[in-house]
Amino acid sequence: MSASPDFLTQWFSEPRHLVQVLVVAALLVFCLVKFIRWRRRGAAVEWYTAEEIDSFSKAAEEALGKSSNIFVEKESTEIRVDILMIPPGEHCPFLTLCTMGVGAHRMTVPPTDGMELQTDGGTVDLHPLVFPGWDRVELMMYLPADWAPLWMEEGATGEEIERCYWPILWMKNFARGMVAMDWWYAFGHTVNPEEKLGDFSAFALASPLPDCTKPGFTLTVGDKNVSVLQLVPITESEYESARKGDPNTWVKEFLPGTPEEMREFLAERVQRMGVVPRKPKP
Repeated sequence: MSASPDFLTQWFSEPRHLVQVLVVAALLVFCLVKFIRWRRRGAAVEWYTAEEIDSFSKAAEEALGKSSNIFVEKESTEIRVDILMIPPGEHCPFLTLCTMGVGAHRMTVPPTDGMELQTDGGTVDLHPLVFPGWDRVELMMYLPADWAPLWMEEGATGEEIERCYWPILWMKNFARGMVAMDWWYAFGHTVNPEEKLGDFSAFALASPLPDCTKPGFTLTVGDKNVSVLQLVPITESEYESARKGDPNTWVKEFLPGTPEEMREFLAERVQRMGVVPRKPKP
């Protein structure tokens, strides 16, 4: 015998019954989350082979500079994302963070023939973005030269650690979000963390120094070509402007054309990113 609508209405009108339903629903959600985490933990984590790690390290050192530290990920889901810390040098006046491991994942990208993107400004042909290595990517970011990993130092406050760590956190989030959403990153794309980052709201993807406006910066990792994309901080208005047209054209028009101008442009931006702009006191 089925319950009548009147009976159900009366039953749910009692607070204790409603509380029971909410408790059961919360338990079901909790069990579902635990199950998903268990499945992810048991799934194979994408990562470079030992030979590819050696190849990547040599290629990254030649192209970006020698790393002084590697922040190794202790627990990984789906992909392993380590972070190289490259100090300033003759090649670059900024401290560089670069992911290592994201390129082990092959992105799901549209066909190269007749490839188009729907933007707020209409349909854009993305064929100019196609180059060897466009289906694999590593992400990098420039930070102030005196940035330091405060979470590894004694005496740093929680606020300082949070302000210091967010570049690494978001690089990892962007990498895993790409895998989870089955998406792809390319030169000229924008990514929006939906959270204020100092004076900025999003990032545009460009090439590293010296020629940030030229797509196709790649590293050879074993038998793979892996593109390297710089996360350039942009404001909310710049983000909205980027969404309205051809991303390939927009980023070239937005960024300065010469290496000297680009260094000045980035120097002004990295100081406004909200990270702790000093090393901890001894």
